[in-house]
Amino acid sequence: VENASGPGVVTLHPEDLTPKLEVLANGAVLADGAFFTTALVALEVHVRGATIPSTSVFRGGTLMLLSGNPDVAATVTEEGDYRVEVSALRGSVRQIVSREFTLDRTPPALAVTANGAPFAESDRYAPPVTVEFAASDAHPGPVIATLDGSPFVSGGVVSAAGSRALVVSAQDLAGNL
Repeated sequence: VENASGPGVVTLHPEDLTPKLEVLANGAVLADGAFFTTALVALEVHVRGATIPSTSVFRGGTLMLLSGNPDVAATVTEEGDYRVEVSALRGSVRQIVSREFTLDRTPPALAVTANGAPFAESDRYAPPVTVEFAASDAHPGPVIATLDGSPFVSGGVVSAAGSRALVVSAQDLAGNL
């Protein structure tokens, strides 16, 4: 055998023995901690150079899929937190990849109160009015509010009488508004 190492010598590097694992979601490499707002997530797992491949997909702590095939395809349509674990063995070299992702299409729910009671646009309030707001979501993100176009914080007090414009918005970590 002849190669760059010289006649009769073959040089193997540890990376040559390492199985190659690829985890895709909707056709792109799945980044750990990714969020999806799509109707579904099409998962693909490809294992190359392994004698014993194993793929597991979990939703929460529940096993949804277990496969020993080198190529696996699965479709996720239910909202939730998922984990994909891929393991492959070649000789004594084991390669393991674990990726978590979330499918979340639900926007945050907003709650606004005025003086401790649910806020209603049609109601009239006599100053001073304490305005509180919050968002609830499985993956909460920022809640932003303005009063008459200026930043306003939850628990703030409106002390001037008259018509006011309060705008409250929330976005979760998946980007849902």
